[in-house]
Amino acid sequence: MSSLKKVLIVEDESLLSSVYSTVLSLNNFTVQTAHDGVDGLNKLRTFEPDVILLDLLMPNMDGMTFLKNFDKSRHPSTRIIVYSNLFDGNTVDQVTELGANDIVLKSSLSPNQLVELVMSHIASDDSLINH
Repeated sequence: MSSLKKVLIVEDESLLSSVYSTVLSLNNFTVQTAHDGVDGLNKLRTFEPDVILLDLLMPNMDGMTFLKNFDKSRHPSTRIIVYSNLFDGNTVDQVTELGANDIVLKSSLSPNQLVELVMSHIASDDSLINH
């Protein structure tokens, strides 16, 4: 990676947000965190992430509402990875229709797997740009 890639973590569990932020920072990502969807949308005014890690169940504004309010035209290259413990076929269909690029089960995701997942989304985006 020639320049630092940016990740926005939208997660209300402060311990999990801190762990993910730390492990991504140690892997040369620039990371910002938001504690709910409202905070996440506000961060997008000044921060242009390559990847958004989005929880679904949060206070004030949940992940589904965040996706409904996310302006893809202002952030066309931003990839959205939904990670949640709320996981069924209907949820997968909904987040996909709302523009999420991936959905993963939060409880089965180790910090190292998270880094690999983020890197794979950035690599797939880079390959689209280069071809």
